[in-house]
Amino acid sequence: MALSRDITFSSRVDGSRIYAVSILPEHPAAVVLLIHGYGEHHGRYEHVIDALVEANFGVFTLDHRGHGKSEGLRAYIDNFDHVLADISQFRDQIAAEQPALPLFIYGHSMGSLLALTHAARRPEGLAGVITSGCPLTSAETVPPVVIAVAKAITRVVPKLPLAETVPLSTLSRDPAVLRAFEEDPLNWHGNMRGRTGTEIDRTIHWLKDNLDKLTMPLLLLHGEADAVTPVSGSRLVHERAPSADKTLITYPGLLHEIHNEPEREQVIGDIIAWLRRQVTAQASSA
Repeated sequence: MALSRDITFSSRVDGSRIYAVSILPEHPAAVVLLIHGYGEHHGRYEHVIDALVEANFGVFTLDHRGHGKSEGLRAYIDNFDHVLADISQFRDQIAAEQPALPLFIYGHSMGSLLALTHAARRPEGLAGVITSGCPLTSAETVPPVVIAVAKAITRVVPKLPLAETVPLSTLSRDPAVLRAFEEDPLNWHGNMRGRTGTEIDRTIHWLKDNLDKLTMPLLLLHGEADAVTPVSGSRLVHERAPSADKTLITYPGLLHEIHNEPEREQVIGDIIAWLRRQVTAQASSA
């Protein structure tokens, strides 16, 4: 029987209250730190979490500042380093609670940007990283003039909801998923705030310059029909990361939220199979 626990902690950055949860099977083989994407919250991953726990993996996950049940202006990130600091702080807590278990990080979309950036900055002790919908080349879908205007405006009114977000139809081909997103009050339904967008752009540029620091095992997943974050982003990570153990899986016809597509069982199954292989291989080499 799985043990679920609500967690709140005060950010070391500024004291903001960050909401998190842990879900642990009786004897977990490893733990996964799941990092959600922009404008959503950890609760949209319940089915993913359930599958991981059923496969005997513990899951820790948090709502980013300004998202879900955590404090902060909705969907506003003043500085991505603050979010990364929250993730690092939560990781310290996980390691203190489960010091003997391998720790993997799994991030989707903006969450994959955070996961990879964290891994590049703090690789020690990470058993591996899983990403889906990596936005490393998302600037290709935004005209340079739009980015330049956003940077200028953001210096004056950083919290202004500026950029139109993508249509819901680009997330998934499952109408129930789109309806649930629209009806969920914990999701952000407005335009992207200027500073949030420019911070995403700044962090993307940093990560591109530091892909050589990704030496841990990597599983990179992407829908080939993703119109939100082009599949070229995951391909770029796979090409440049020096990891000796890296796997890229792309799914023909799948949109941005591959874990919420009609083929979600295949995607989640690929994640679980990779985690099991990693745990077995790392235990054998220990």
